[in-house]
Amino acid sequence: MKQEEVGRFPKWLQEQLDARNITPHKLAKRAGISHSVFSRIREGKLPNWKTCLKIATALDVDPVYVLRIASLLPVLPAPDADFEQLRFQYYRLSPLLRRDAIRILRAIGEDDE
Repeated sequence: MKQEEVGRFPKWLQEQLDARNITPHKLAKRAGISHSVFSRIREGKLPNWKTCLKIATALDVDPVYVLRIASLLPVLPAPDADFEQLRFQYYRLSPLLRRDAIRILRAIGEDDE
């Protein structure tokens, strides 16, 4: 595994903590992970599948995305990673809101042309 792959997860995790203005201790508790395990992850030890899923749930982000950041699944090119995030949010919507989301995206696409 390349060094940049090892450093990617701790960097991403710190960005998530900063963006949400939460402490490492609070996220570890929310995820149900011991503080020592969480500290090792922040120091560069890659998490396992189960830990990634707990972190994804605690942060309310797509678990597949977290697994990719942790190099447990192949990383997709950036546009595909963005699409995964969009897809994750889409599937969380009710059928009625999904139709609204599609209409909004179409309108945005038309404005772009």
